Amino acid sequence: MVERASNPLPGKSPFCCKGHVYLAAQTFYDERVPGGWSAVVEAAETAELREFASQLFLASALYDVLPIVPLSRAAAHLCGLSHRQLVMENARWVARRDMTGTYRLLLKLAAPAIVAPRLPRVSMRYFDFGGASADKKDERCFSAVQTGVPEPLADWMAWCVDAFVPVVLEATGAKDVIVRRPTRAARDGERGGVPTVSMHWEIAWT
Repeated sequence: MVERASNPLPGKSPFCCKGHVYLAAQTFYDERVPGGWSAVVEAAETAELREFASQLFLASALYDVLPIVPLSRAAAHLCGLSHRQLVMENARWVARRDMTGTYRLLLKLAAPAIVAPRLPRVSMRYFDFGGASADKKDERCFSAVQTGVPEPLADWMAWCVDAFVPVVLEATGAKDVIVRRPTRAARDGERGGVPTVSMHWEIAWT
């Protein structure tokens, strides 16, 4: 069992993501949430969170990632969805959008067995923490591990992976993609007073 810790103030945690994460959220919320990103910021639960979310985000700059959790929770509330539903919908939207850009040709040419083991590392490219690896179980099944994930981000990260992976693999020709987590997130360390966890997935398709 992972013990939950109180989160650092927005902008103060040692776990960062590229601004791309927040810019994608802004664009998605403007399309999906009544009132858009501005409404999400207004609905943020603290003045510190509202101040953090009101800044100008640059795609390649690094920002505290933990505020994405309460911000996405506020967006879900405004949409009348569960937090999980909103985050997964956002992740599918990001996957479809990204596949029309730089990686479109690669995904069309690559087979699922080539793309699948690369996804764990690809998913971590927006973050300055953690590690990722994948092991082939058979021709249509891989196990994947992400380590050093801040515990307050674990559910959000899991929902993103659960939604993102099927969209990408289906674009390479995979069918009936299944993404499951055979074990709970397990504590693997601590950074800046925030527990970190390891997360395991099994990815299979037909």
